[in-house]
Amino acid sequence: MPRLRKCAFAIAALTLLAASVSHARPFTPSMTCGEAANTVSVNGAIVMDTGPHTYDRFVVSRAYCTPHERTKAAFAYTLNNPACQVGYTCEHLEGRSKH
Repeated sequence: MPRLRKCAFAIAALTLLAASVSHARPFTPSMTCGEAANTVSVNGAIVMDTGPHTYDRFVVSRAYCTPHERTKAAFAYTLNNPACQVGYTCEHLEGRSKH
């Protein structure tokens, strides 16, 4: 019976590991500039990790922002470019209420 428990524990651990990996965000430092920009382009809007403890939401156009936001060019560190324009971020319009 102890062997069966070990096997069940191993299966549960692998299942949890697979679930956590499947939810990982794209990591721009491990991508080329073209790959990062293409990821934004293909998805329209996506949250990507830009460093070990940083992330940002990138969009391809203002269509992915709220009516009270505008786009601003967004840059991320990538394998081949420390300031790659991967797309845009949405920023709040000055003088407008958020709600």
